[in-house]
Amino acid sequence: MIPNSDLTALALTMIGEARGEGLEGMQDVGHTIMNRVAHPSWRGTTVLDVCLKPWQYSCWNENDPNRGYLNSLPDTDQLYQQASDIAESLFDGEIIDRTNGATYYYRIGSPEPKWAIGQTPCFTSGHHVFFKDIA
Repeated sequence: MIPNSDLTALALTMIGEARGEGLEGMQDVGHTIMNRVAHPSWRGTTVLDVCLKPWQYSCWNENDPNRGYLNSLPDTDQLYQQASDIAESLFDGEIIDRTNGATYYYRIGSPEPKWAIGQTPCFTSGHHVFFKDIA
């Protein structure tokens, strides 16, 4: 499905970025999105803008195989329903931010991004390392 609302964008991005990390991993990625929205900048001012900003969440990059998966995911899919529930809870402030305010992360085992070199992670979970205060 194509993200056309904040809720859909948040749910799909969490799936595209962290479905292999379980529900907590998806929550962690969701928090990075919500933390970016809470501090509007060049990354966007709405969840939809932040999620779809080019080269920010790789699942939306043109060449990423997750994009095709997400675009064809029906709204009746069980994982999408779970992600939607998480998204609603994030919007309602019902889930504690385990990431300590992270706005960035990368997957362990992938090349270290330039922005992460010399930076101290604020949280690590599963295969993701999280950061905040990245200029």
